Amino acid sequence: MRLRCLNEKTYCLALNLVRVDKGALHEADSGCRSASGRSRGGGVSAMNWDRPNPFTLELVVASDEIDGLGHANNAVYVTWLERCAWRHSQSLGLDLVEYRRLDRAMAVVRHEIDYLSSAYEGQELQLGTWIVESDQRLKMDRCFQLIRPQDGATLLRAKTTFVCIELSSGRPKRMPPEFVEGYGRALLPL
Repeated sequence: MRLRCLNEKTYCLALNLVRVDKGALHEADSGCRSASGRSRGGGVSAMNWDRPNPFTLELVVASDEIDGLGHANNAVYVTWLERCAWRHSQSLGLDLVEYRRLDRAMAVVRHEIDYLSSAYEGQELQLGTWIVESDQRLKMDRCFQLIRPQDGATLLRAKTTFVCIELSSGRPKRMPPEFVEGYGRALLPL
């Protein structure tokens, strides 16, 4: 089985092989990437992602994100997780306008974060996310991986659990069909 490439410089996976040029096939990890290191969807470089085809957010550690110990503050990582999840939701057509129209939102009920290494001012990072589980009623789980492209190090792994709420009351409420469909498109198969 071969996947069709957009052009000759696009890497496309086919049974863990990629076409690098018109010639040889080479082993690869996962996903579809262009020769520039960007995915066709935007932002994925040739990293050792834990799962295939992450939605990614590119980050640069700012000076105001550094704490007294000289590295990015742990609370900043939570902000990055939220930003990445929100941008992914927006890319699925589920933005704040749609949330308000539907009177629904996905609210965080739990973060599990493993801080594996530090990030420092000026470093470029890539944060990937995947929707890994959904009961398509109330709950959804999203995993994250933060990578420093400079050396390929994974700095963080996290899992966030969301519950669908009714915006007008703040109470848990069943996901509307738009959420089931939109988030369902991004749900990784088992």
